[in-house]
Amino acid sequence: MDWVDGYWNPEHPHREMIKGILQKHRPGSMLEVGCGAGANLFMAKRLYPELKIAGCDINADAIATAKSQFEVNKHLIGEYDASKQTEQYISPAEKILQDRFGKSEKHKNYDIEFKVGNVLAIPFNGDSYDLVLTDACLIYLGYGEIDRALREIRRVGFNKFMFVEFHSESVAKRLGLKLTGGYYAYNYKKILAEHHFKHIKIQKIPKRVWPGQPWQDFGFIITCVR
Repeated sequence: MDWVDGYWNPEHPHREMIKGILQKHRPGSMLEVGCGAGANLFMAKRLYPELKIAGCDINADAIATAKSQFEVNKHLIGEYDASKQTEQYISPAEKILQDRFGKSEKHKNYDIEFKVGNVLAIPFNGDSYDLVLTDACLIYLGYGEIDRALREIRRVGFNKFMFVEFHSESVAKRLGLKLTGGYYAYNYKKILAEHHFKHIKIQKIPKRVWPGQPWQDFGFIITCVR
């Protein structure tokens, strides 16, 4: 896959919905699991230059592209303004970084990190990120994998979570999607509650935002907290 032409360059209107959620619930740090070439993270970094971001993806080419794209386009990211940083919970991992490097405008030395890694074994420390995002990542996970993935996602995040995935409360519709498209939808209202996530909100992605099947029927943005 050409990750630049196939993932980074195309306009994906659903990113405006992600952006709106970020603006409403401004995170201090953000991890995307299954980040591809990092387009969502770059959008977030442009929105909040002080934001500590990280991404992992199982595809090494995608991670290599993310690193190169951030380097090539770094001039589009504004300067970090320490005076605009809001008070918030600091995870143990972030505290170590602040103790080691200080909290200054030269913070960029360590606030972007990409790793090759699987959602079933996320290569980051526990309780490290204020917001954890997945975008069309869990749609590939089978019934024997989703529980382990959600445990891993909950492990690395300490506050907010956003899932842009296939959701349906109908068993028949979920099975039909698997048989016809090979993708997995889950009843996230039920399964997230089983994993002790709270304040679960489920928002349909409108057809005008993401037309075409299966997104226009199954595409949702699910938010919750730990």
